[in-house]
Amino acid sequence: MIKHFFKDRDCAVLVRPSEDEKNLQALGSMDSTQLRQEFVNGVDKLRNKLFLKAKPKLMKGQSMQG
Repeated sequence: MIKHFFKDRDCAVLVRPSEDEKNLQALGSMDSTQLRQEFVNGVDKLRNKLFLKAKPKLMKGQSMQG
């Protein structure tokens, strides 16, 4: 079913957000300035790619909102 609904697929590779194991355990509470710059750049590129490729869902020919 996933392949049916997501016909266009792509992959992205991201480096580890931090070299330090303790930091990896606390990623949710870390600021982006504490993460590796390569990771932050990779996430930005991925986010931009998603927003460019994402199309609004349609119902009866009209885009859904909410």
